[in-house]
Amino acid sequence: MTRKELLKKIVSELGHADHAIDDARQILMHVLNISHADFLAHDDLEVTRGQRSKATKLAKARSQHTPMAYLLGSREFFGRSFPVNKHTLISRPETELMVEEAVALSSKDTQFIDVGTGSGAIAITLNLETAQPVIGVD
Repeated sequence: MTRKELLKKIVSELGHADHAIDDARQILMHVLNISHADFLAHDDLEVTRGQRSKATKLAKARSQHTPMAYLLGSREFFGRSFPVNKHTLISRPETELMVEEAVALSSKDTQFIDVGTGSGAIAITLNLETAQPVIGVD
């Protein structure tokens, strides 16, 4: 089975979900450990049985509404990738706006406290964006 054929199979397993094609591509790129450009340029390459199995398993979990971040094991926040799992809250886009405001309002004397830090995305980002100390408590 080629990458393109597996993509079609996964899309059909995801059904009529709003983001079925995008989700299927993300799952395949994750399983194959390739970029989107590589996927497009080489969609005729064969996949292994193990890769098919893993992709199908992830597609099944996605069809049962498991968030993509949990399936892929990471979530991008402020242009950085953070590890997540089922015990971690997934950062929402609105949280990036909150961090932007905090950065804009900070001064050289600002110290941040992130209560319920989870993946650490907020605390790490605040520190990297402001070079100010951040305390993260979970």
